[in-house]
Amino acid sequence: IGTKVANILIGEVDYLQEEICVLVRLDKPIVLNKLSEIPISTKFLFILLGPKDNMIKYREIGKSVITLLSDEVIKLR
Repeated sequence: IGTKVANILIGEVDYLQEEICVLVRLDKPIVLNKLSEIPISTKFLFILLGPKDNMIKYREIGKSVITLLSDEVIKLR
C-alpha cells in the first residue's frame, strides 16, 4: 500500500583511512531479500563505511539520514 523502506547500513573496517558514503535512490522499489527484516520494497540505500573507532559518529550520521528520509517535508519519492 505504498510503503517503502530505506536501508541504512553503517560499519567500521580496518583497511580504510577515510569514510566512504553512498546514497542510492532506486528508480523502482524492489524487495531485497535477506537485507531487510521484513519483505517490503526498498526505495533508498544509505551505506557508510569508515575506519575503526568511529562507530558512535557513524551511528549518529545514520540516525540523521533516516530522520531526513522519514520527514514529510523532504518527501523523497
